[in-house]
Amino acid sequence: MSDISNMAIKSVLESNCAFCKFISADDAGDNANHSKGIHISVKDAYSIFIIDKKGNSVYEKGTSAKFQNEYFVNMKAELKRDDSNKLFICVDFEKNNLILEPENIGDLFILTRSRNNEFNSYLLTTDDEFDDFLGTFGMGPTETNRIIKLCEKYV
Repeated sequence: MSDISNMAIKSVLESNCAFCKFISADDAGDNANHSKGIHISVKDAYSIFIIDKKGNSVYEKGTSAKFQNEYFVNMKAELKRDDSNKLFICVDFEKNNLILEPENIGDLFILTRSRNNEFNSYLLTTDDEFDDFLGTFGMGPTETNRIIKLCEKYV
C-alpha cells in the first residue's frame, strides 16, 4: 500500500465527510463545453460543503485544501448548470490545477472535510492505489462519484 493511499484512507476514516471520483475529461477541462474543476452533484455537495438556502456555497472564495498532505491549494466551490440545465457544484483548485490536467483523466480524486471543517485532497494514480483505497471501504470502481458511506466497522 502506498503512502498516499494510506494517507487518503486515514483522512477518510477521520473525516466528517468524504467524496471520491475518477477524474473525467469534463473535470480536467478536456471538453470545451464544461468548466474545468471537479464536478460534484448538488446532493453530494450538500453533504461535504456548507450551502446556504439560496443554493450558494459558502466556500466560493478563500478556502484551501491540503493536497497529498504536502501543501495547501486554493479551492472554490461554485454552483453551476450543465448543458441540460442540471445544477452541480464545480470545485476548482485556483491557479494550482496540478490535478486537473488531461493526463490525470482516470485518476482517483478524494476530498475530505474534517470535523474541524478543514479540507484534504488526494490523487491516486495507480491501479494498486485504487484497489487499496476502494477495497478498504468495500467499494468498487462503479461506486465512486459520490459521498463515501463508511461501513459500521469503520465508524
